[in-house]
Amino acid sequence: MLATVLVAVTLLGASLLILRLVERNLVAAAEGALAAALEEQAEILGIDRGVAEGFMVDVEGRLIELGVFVEEDQMASGLVLENGEPVAELIIDLESGEVVGAFDPFTGVDLGEGSALDELSELVFDTLDIDGEGGTELLVGGANFDEVGESVDAVRGALLVIVPILVVAFAAMTWALVGRSLRPVHAITAEAREITSSNLDHRVPQPSSGDEIAELAAVMNEMLDRLERGSERQRRFTSDASHEMRTPLATIRAAAELIELDPERTARLAREMQTEIDRIDALVGDLLVLSRLGEPGMSVEIAPVDLAELVHDLAGDRDRVKVDAAMPVIRDANAGLVRQAVTNLLDNAERHAQAQVNVRVAADATSGAATITVADDGHGVAPERRGEIFERFSRLDEARARDAGGFGLGLAIVRSVAEVHGGTVEVDEAPDLHGARFTVRLP
Repeated sequence: MLATVLVAVTLLGASLLILRLVERNLVAAAEGALAAALEEQAEILGIDRGVAEGFMVDVEGRLIELGVFVEEDQMASGLVLENGEPVAELIIDLESGEVVGAFDPFTGVDLGEGSALDELSELVFDTLDIDGEGGTELLVGGANFDEVGESVDAVRGALLVIVPILVVAFAAMTWALVGRSLRPVHAITAEAREITSSNLDHRVPQPSSGDEIAELAAVMNEMLDRLERGSERQRRFTSDASHEMRTPLATIRAAAELIELDPERTARLAREMQTEIDRIDALVGDLLVLSRLGEPGMSVEIAPVDLAELVHDLAGDRDRVKVDAAMPVIRDANAGLVRQAVTNLLDNAERHAQAQVNVRVAADATSGAATITVADDGHGVAPERRGEIFERFSRLDEARARDAGGFGLGLAIVRSVAEVHGGTVEVDEAPDLHGARFTVRLP
């Protein structure tokens, strides 16, 4: 509707402009013809004034002749003839080109309004000096512009028909095109209403038009892909967490039952129960950390931390760990989270190392980022598994046994800690130890 109103207003303005231009062009053409006719009559009068007739003009079917007028005080006065007989004396205002007086040629009585010569006031007059420089005689010519008005009226009538037709046609075309363009939106909306948490594998139809609507459908499908992956991760996370907690709980239950049957074994069973309780406590702690780090827009308190000193402190009681961090490397970070991430990396390296774990802390001279590298001489990580091991509850096949320790959450926490600090974590092959090498970069 708004587009139709704007088009209607535009066409109306264009129509008024066209009418004005047509009228001006027709008037200019008529005035040019009148001036040419005066020139022609002036040439005839210049050759033989006695032979030449005055300027003839048709006034409502009457053939009126305008003779030679006399100029005085910006007024031109002269006789108007019909069939060679004087019928009136006219006085024309040369500045406005209008008839200001009409008198009886014999008595000088003012003919007044309603006379037969009222039609003369509708004429357009033009004058031409025919008496040379300083002369007072003028050749006066007149033209009836009724045809100009009729032509303008004809154009106005055509526009009154054409413009409404164009507006209606534009409205219908706009309605049809917009409806056709928005039809994919209705299809997208209908499909989106049907998508719930139980059928996130559905996708909205994506038109092949390549326009903004197609882009919207593509973005929505990408969003649904992310939601489906997130839902799948959540289901897998819930399943894995339930599985990991069920095992120690089953052990505790069995130990409790044995205590009832054989009280003499209480001390040993209590130690086993304590071990399993510690495992559950560690699992719950890791889950809480991951939950907190996964909150949208989560921010942490940061302060200057000497990463080299932190690594030395954590590796102090580990016999197989060698640290290369001679220079202080100070960065703004959350000391508690970084400590937990490094601890997880060291625990992971010691579980898989055969004899040695190397840790190096350095500052990148190019980017200014701090790097913490933990390498071991274990079996390493296959290239196709290097992205998978940072997922929650993800463990390599050789680490599936319970006595290997861990729940598959340590490396997920490392990645979350790196990301919350704006950093990254990567794994590749250690060039010297030929095991796995984890590199954490903190800006």
